[in-house]
Amino acid sequence: MKRTLAALLAICSVSSAAPAATDPGQSGPYATGSETVAIPGTAGATLNTDVYYPRVTPGVVAAAALPCPVIVLGHGFSQSKSQHVKHGQHLASRGFIVLVPNFAGGSDHSRNADDLSKCVDWIVARNADSASRYHRAVRVKRIGATGHSAGGLSALVATARDPRIRALAPMDPVDNASLGAKALAKITVPVAITYSEPSSCNASGSAAVLFAAARPHKRGIKIVNANHTDAQDPAGALSILFCGGANPTRQMLYRRYVTGWFEYFLKGDASYAPYVFNLPGGQTAADLAANLITYSRTPAASAIGEWRAIHFGEDANDESIAGPAADPDEDELVNFTEYALGLDPTTPSAEKAPFSSRVEANEQSFGAITFTRATMPDDVAIAVELSTDLLEWNPGSTYSAAGSEPNTALTSEVARTGSGVETITVRANVPLGGTEQFLRLQMRDLTMAATHATR
Repeated sequence: MKRTLAALLAICSVSSAAPAATDPGQSGPYATGSETVAIPGTAGATLNTDVYYPRVTPGVVAAAALPCPVIVLGHGFSQSKSQHVKHGQHLASRGFIVLVPNFAGGSDHSRNADDLSKCVDWIVARNADSASRYHRAVRVKRIGATGHSAGGLSALVATARDPRIRALAPMDPVDNASLGAKALAKITVPVAITYSEPSSCNASGSAAVLFAAARPHKRGIKIVNANHTDAQDPAGALSILFCGGANPTRQMLYRRYVTGWFEYFLKGDASYAPYVFNLPGGQTAADLAANLITYSRTPAASAIGEWRAIHFGEDANDESIAGPAADPDEDELVNFTEYALGLDPTTPSAEKAPFSSRVEANEQSFGAITFTRATMPDDVAIAVELSTDLLEWNPGSTYSAAGSEPNTALTSEVARTGSGVETITVRANVPLGGTEQFLRLQMRDLTMAATHATR
């Protein structure tokens, strides 16, 4: 038997297809604000840190972005936070709060990693401080880490040590005495390593070695013809002198694939799947076809287990919160339903729930059901079933990663936006009339032995 969750639906209004994500390589909808703060670091040091945030009103975090995921970003060796001003502004424009410290540890990458965690401490404390502009502005369970070169190494080590960091996306990281490889052996959160061709400043090509050392879920994207400097924005004078000049297109590709990873894994927005996975018709596929990037990915052993870890963190193993039949956001959609439909289980999604409607065709009315489906999970099948008495159910049409299996009693229309979520409308072939018609969804976990049902 397979775990099954069923939803029986009544007549109501019609919805539109899920919108495609905006290109994460481009600026987002918010203006940005920034401030420089002093954060207590390790060994009694003070970290001179730039904090970027989305805003509408100067000095006020944009209400529409709340609560904001957080990203900590580490600069490279002999560089500074000045090489990542545009990265901070870019991520803030897309609704993230970003902290970029000047490291005080020099070549002590372990100490620098601890200082990234000190930045996390600081923003979490500000979230609880009613006098802070960041009061209740932080999504404290959605924190990511990135960094360039040695700063990418420090981000790796910080992620291995700090369970608050939920997603990792270093930019052309280097390793030192296998510190990064050892850290990656411990990291269980999603890892995206975006990197450049080996050149004078990364001649060993250690980013590719680090990718090989990472545990699934992991993705590696090499930006074709990029050099080490392309992961800075703006590029530093020393980097340009010793590592080569930066190219705007390659800098944009770094933004696209680092930001897309965080949009998907920190915000839980399935519409960014084309910037995470190589989906047919998606942006990753287009960049591959244009020879702008190379792509490699190893998925997690359990897709739903990873989904639980992303959304619930330390509560991922608590069945009362993260279990398939739990409803922690109290929107009357249990977790397994939200997983199958590509929704966020921590944010009420009732307005995105499946619903039934009338469809007009050939001057007749037909009963129909409309729902979204996350296209990536390969462990879920969604079936639409038809009944006239609520006792006997037509086996229905089935939709899964393997494709659709239509049923002659039903007609379906699939709206694909290339967003990782498709909208499906299924109608009965017999028009509404004297006989009542009922439609329901059955969502099946293809990996489970138990059966659960809700109606």
